[in-house]
Amino acid sequence: MTKNRIPEWLSLIEIGLAFGALLVVEQRLPFSPAADMWLLIGWTFLFYGAIGHWISRNQIALERQPAPRDCAGRSIIECDPVSEFEPDSIMSHQMKQDHRAARPTAQPITPRSEVA
Repeated sequence: MTKNRIPEWLSLIEIGLAFGALLVVEQRLPFSPAADMWLLIGWTFLFYGAIGHWISRNQIALERQPAPRDCAGRSIIECDPVSEFEPDSIMSHQMKQDHRAARPTAQPITPRSEVA
């Protein structure tokens, strides 16, 4: 087993192109609707199996990828999410709901005083 430093993106593209070509060929062959359905079901299983195999081969390299960032350099995905099922988060979730319930939904509009 080799340890990849970066994911093999080219092989993922090849999987997509190969299975896309198989779909085009399958649509052009003269099969009955039942045979066509079974071929598409088989194609689906093979496609997801190939993608699953690619992910398992590149798992270490994918985990070592840097966290995605937006154009300003801020992190896009929060790497340490808090589960809703943890006791602390349930308490904070309840407090947020209580705070929202206490806020008035319709606030009166008051005119600003104009300084001359």
